[in-house]
Amino acid sequence: MQCELVQRQLALNEITQDIRDAVNAHVASCDGCRRAALLYAGINDVLAGEPTWRPPDGFASQVATAVVPVPGTPQIRKPFAAVAAAVLLLTAYLLVNGSLLQVLSGLFEDYVSVVSVLSRALVTNAVFLVWVSAAISVIATAWLTRRWLAEE
Repeated sequence: MQCELVQRQLALNEITQDIRDAVNAHVASCDGCRRAALLYAGINDVLAGEPTWRPPDGFASQVATAVVPVPGTPQIRKPFAAVAAAVLLLTAYLLVNGSLLQVLSGLFEDYVSVVSVLSRALVTNAVFLVWVSAAISVIATAWLTRRWLAEE
């Protein structure tokens, strides 16, 4: 047997009966694997003597009752978030599936013209798009910071 395989079996401490004899024979003839076996046996002995922590009775229910919903969360956000998530998932699915490009290319002659139109639109409005992206970033950061500070 190879030393790497034997040492992996020793580390896992799950030597099956069918390879136990081969592993023991190799450990008896190989100094490196014998040292590894002694090291793992020592670790197992130390760990076996240590106490293990068990959660007290009712620990899970205490944690579950301690969890409180965030106050001040309006109920209107939940339906809006669900609709937004559905739209995002549908858009992502259509992009991955290629259906969105097929729909867009149906409006134009072919895929090349779609890319051409989108590229020209991005290049023509690059400065405007940068400002819009920056404004969205600043607004989202301010909103998230304000919300985080309100929770404390």
